[in-house]
Amino acid sequence: MSDEEFDRPGSSSDMTGEELEIAQWRIDVCEPGYKKIDEIYGEYWVPGRANQQFGKTFKAAVRENLLKGISIHAIDGKEVLASDRQLLYIVLTKL
Repeated sequence: MSDEEFDRPGSSSDMTGEELEIAQWRIDVCEPGYKKIDEIYGEYWVPGRANQQFGKTFKAAVRENLLKGISIHAIDGKEVLASDRQLLYIVLTKL
């Protein structure tokens, strides 16, 4: 992947149906609260450039409401990052 491709925003259309199902399953098994993507995916998350790009795609899917029970943590319209610069998500209370 070129730097130009890496720097572009993620698109939810880059997620396969299977990836959406897995993402929803991981959200569904999470305890409610503030989570980073590596906490949502747990042992299935392997840090690296490919997962950084996937993180952009995941964020787009959350933003477009393709995944239920999760939102991007924002204050006054600004996204909140954890101390390690990962985006924070809010996993909502289980029904």
